[in-house]
Amino acid sequence: PSGGLRDLPFVAVVDLTVDDGRLEAPAVAEDPLVDVSAGLSALVVRAPDHLVVEEARVTLGDAVAGTLALTVTGLPDAPFVDLDARLDEADCQAVVDALPRALLGPYDRVEVDGRMAPYLDITVPLADPDALTLDLKGLRVGCRVTALNARPAGWPPVTVGGARPDLTDVAWLNQPFARTVTEGTTGRRAVTVGPGSGAYVPLGSLPPYVGAAMFLSEEIDFYETHAINRGLVWRALRTNLAGRRFVYGGSGVAQQLVKNLFLTREKTLARKLQEVLVADRMGHAVGKDRVLELYLNCIEFGPDLYGIGPAARYYFEKPASALDPVEAVFLAMLKPAPYQGPWMKSRGRMFGGAWWADRMETLMARLVEYGYLTPAQADAARPYEVRWEDGRYIGHGEGG
Repeated sequence: PSGGLRDLPFVAVVDLTVDDGRLEAPAVAEDPLVDVSAGLSALVVRAPDHLVVEEARVTLGDAVAGTLALTVTGLPDAPFVDLDARLDEADCQAVVDALPRALLGPYDRVEVDGRMAPYLDITVPLADPDALTLDLKGLRVGCRVTALNARPAGWPPVTVGGARPDLTDVAWLNQPFARTVTEGTTGRRAVTVGPGSGAYVPLGSLPPYVGAAMFLSEEIDFYETHAINRGLVWRALRTNLAGRRFVYGGSGVAQQLVKNLFLTREKTLARKLQEVLVADRMGHAVGKDRVLELYLNCIEFGPDLYGIGPAARYYFEKPASALDPVEAVFLAMLKPAPYQGPWMKSRGRMFGGAWWADRMETLMARLVEYGYLTPAQADAARPYEVRWEDGRYIGHGEGG
């Protein structure tokens, strides 16, 4: 009949099976994915102005199966994508075991409890990524990483009291460890971070707004979320679509700590998966305050400048315990691009322009909103800027 599938230019029934397949995709994993067993069956309808994939069934190995529906309208000039993907309820361990080993890397013996039935619904006009909507549920509810069982290839360069602790899991994070950092440093210079480094600052010795500035600038609901933050996933998708490349990974505080302590800086899907697994395990074995404390002491605030203690000394010539709210917010704003800090110090002031000023106002307002400052304290901290003269810190505003 008129308007039916037979009137459309292209209709296809897809039935594809791969056994013992091999995939080489550097964006997915550094090593080839081997022994891949997967299947896809679907009805595909293609017309000049739209594409529809319906009745799609996807399988991975023998234990994982799900459904997929995709509609793309507005082709070719203004494509609008609507994707709905659902995984049949499955044992979490079975799902992990079905993944190619190259995705799991040194965590291919990870142990996971529980069952999962996640679904993902995304709508996005590709010409306007800010209009993206995301509904992601069930991905980690019911699943819990109970042991990493990391192979030696995944053991970070960590010591406790000069000896190597057990690095197969995450218990060492609760110990006075020292971690050597060389990746990304000048000439691979060794920098030591962690409670055993000598520059470590306990969370309890800091004004509460210092730690708050760090997570409120990154992950407002840090104390309520675990390994995956749906808001950050939404932001990552939107940002990467707008940039048409991988720009932002959507990592929260715990995942960023994992990147700094456990993983390399490669940007692959495999590393992202490993990051989530380690962060989930860490979330159950390490308290939130400890995670925030480690984060403050292990992240980068400038070239070869790691940790809140050295950062406070370098930028403000004071211990981290003496940081005022504006100084704390300035350091929090450096995290996405820490190399900019020394440039601003040599210049004598923060960046001009609306973004820095607006961001500073936003973060100071959040400190008030979440109870870390009173409105009077926030007003007394003005002007929201920091200045240096010939490399020497002179305080806020023109007169210091």
